[in-house]
Amino acid sequence: MSSTATRFLPILLVGLSACGHKGDPTPTTVSAATRVFDVTARPVAASQSAVSLSVSGNLAEEQNSPVTVVSGGRVLAAPATVGSFVEKGAVLLEIDPTEYQARAQQARAAAIQSDLNLKQAESRLFQEAGKPFDPEMQPSVLTAKDSYQSAVEQNDIAKRNLERYQQLLKTGDVARYQVDQIAQQATQAKGALASAFIQYEGERRAARNNYDSLASARESNRAAQSQLKIAEANAAACTVRAPVSGFVASRAYGAGDFANTGTVGANIISVNPILLNARIPEGQEQKVRSGLSVVVRVPSWPDRTFTGVVQGINPSLDAASRAVIARVSIPNPNNILRPGMFGTAEVQLTDKEPAIFVPTSAIVPGVNESSPIIFVLDGDHARARVVRLGEENAGQRRVFTGLSAQDRVIVDGARELFDGAAVRVK
Repeated sequence: MSSTATRFLPILLVGLSACGHKGDPTPTTVSAATRVFDVTARPVAASQSAVSLSVSGNLAEEQNSPVTVVSGGRVLAAPATVGSFVEKGAVLLEIDPTEYQARAQQARAAAIQSDLNLKQAESRLFQEAGKPFDPEMQPSVLTAKDSYQSAVEQNDIAKRNLERYQQLLKTGDVARYQVDQIAQQATQAKGALASAFIQYEGERRAARNNYDSLASARESNRAAQSQLKIAEANAAACTVRAPVSGFVASRAYGAGDFANTGTVGANIISVNPILLNARIPEGQEQKVRSGLSVVVRVPSWPDRTFTGVVQGINPSLDAASRAVIARVSIPNPNNILRPGMFGTAEVQLTDKEPAIFVPTSAIVPGVNESSPIIFVLDGDHARARVVRLGEENAGQRRVFTGLSAQDRVIVDGARELFDGAAVRVK
């Protein structure tokens, strides 16, 4: 009821009473204007409070996660319905895994065989940990090298014997047949040396080839293990799960549909925290910075306030509204705030200003949500003031307009009053 209407209400009630039957002293003939209301009053609380900036905007999801179908196929089940809330990891789609499981089994067998090939290649080589490969350290090469060195020594001995016997032959100290025998031994030693050298070089070549084969076996093994991981991941991807907790905003496939690889099977929106895209008027953006506290209200929850924090500020202005958009992050553990809701907010700036607070019991609903009323004492009468309210703290509500620091407000019995009502302070 407006202040003008309430001001004339006592006169109207007196007139109606005068038109009644004079001889009928029933209670209904008693005018409300003659009633004195017992009330409790209290001075307003004045203090220094942080300067705030009033802003508004729409709520939006903190994260919109499209869930891509990795392994396409026939959909066996789609348990998550659009609009339902799902936890992270919840099943969104079940796709027929038969083909992918068969591929994974083949890849698993190939990986096992590759492991065996690698072990065989490793068994043919000796390599010290942390040191580069050295073919001279291979056991077969070491054996061939020892044989070669022994053949070198034997060849040197045979060669010297031959030279000595040839000198003795010249002096007649040995017979020709003895020299021939020593010469034959020298020839055999030289042949043995050549064979030992060939064996030694052959073992060195074989060691290098085995090392190259080991490198190839390791590369093949890595490829086989990689293929196995991909095949197993594709098989596991037949169960499409929610990447985050949130609401199912859309779902492209139902049971019996064919889901194509690479398409978006569902969209999950995360609303905890939820964002308020607050419009900061042009020229006021320099007052707002990341980290400032924000008190948010939404029409869907008129009796509640939500506390958020400025997360970031868009560097460019919105072309349509000429406003800067500030992203306000608001905890929403019960998911009661939804994307698309309209919200008003007070950004708590770092400056201080005089502020007036009243108990929440002093606030009376007005004709609409934007015009609450507070009754103040005017002598022995109550006067209605339309006020603009701010944040609430510990049962106290800030009042921006409509009151002064000298007012005394009615905190008990206010809901029965009208503008100009006679009151008696208890």
